[in-house]
Amino acid sequence: MARIVLRNGLTDVADITGGHVAEVLEAIRLFPEDPEFASFYPSAQQFYEGPAKSWITHLHQLEVVLFHRGQVAKQPRKLMPSWKPPLTLPPRMLAVAQKWLAARKLTDAPSTVDKLELAVRTLCRWLEANHSGITTFADVTRDHCLGWIGHIAEAPTEKTGKPLGVMSRIQRISGLSQFFRDTALWQYPDVPGHHTLIGAGDAPKFPLKVPRFIPDDELDQLMLAIDAIVCPFQRAALLVARWSGARRTEIQRLPMDCLDRYPDGTARLRLSGRKTYKERVVPLHEDAATALQQAIDLRRNAPGRRFATCS
Repeated sequence: MARIVLRNGLTDVADITGGHVAEVLEAIRLFPEDPEFASFYPSAQQFYEGPAKSWITHLHQLEVVLFHRGQVAKQPRKLMPSWKPPLTLPPRMLAVAQKWLAARKLTDAPSTVDKLELAVRTLCRWLEANHSGITTFADVTRDHCLGWIGHIAEAPTEKTGKPLGVMSRIQRISGLSQFFRDTALWQYPDVPGHHTLIGAGDAPKFPLKVPRFIPDDELDQLMLAIDAIVCPFQRAALLVARWSGARRTEIQRLPMDCLDRYPDGTARLRLSGRKTYKERVVPLHEDAATALQQAIDLRRNAPGRRFATCS
């Protein structure tokens, strides 16, 4: 805000518009082309991966506030550069992969589709490096898949320099297993056509851990800190997390009618179905119910414009 106000000579926050935010975003994009850029950052990549991301985040937050105040007409969307290059596969393999991913997008969440694509991508990279003669998924055998599984268990990754963790390997293997299973059932051309080319038994077992409880002395300190929070929304969110065990995204998207009571008067919290596609109802401690009701009342009576959301 300070940069916008100083550059445009504004004297009232109500004068800030979406055009001012867009101007700053354009300046961030073009800054590496400035002759003095090298005096501030050693490379454009270092700028885009560090300070530019921070600026974009702050500007998005400002634009959200301006939208709620009615100073920005369009609901803001945070658009970050794609973190992955497009799929580059032999034509017949690319056609099958794109057709399958398009089908999965109809029912799966975007994050799930990204994980499925990553599984196919890593297999094809390994095939290109070790079996360059393969140009169709129909030529892929179980031995190839087992070789790839051994590779991802031992090869260091570019980001950490260490092999993939257990959970990441389970996701990759599960995604590839689903690819072969779906394409066989849907009778795609240029695929092995075997439902069990690889399966759950080929993935490592994830260690089951006993949930760690918070010791009483640490919990007492935590609750004192929560009680001291001034913001009613932050306080309500933490208390709901404390007493319901809800996921972060479930708490973020609680609807206005999420709170009611059982016949005996105990508070009841309704959590909308998101990751699991199933709604659930949990009893809620009175402290959390009181804090949540205060937050609901504030939002219900707030003059700000709301986001248009979908389930």
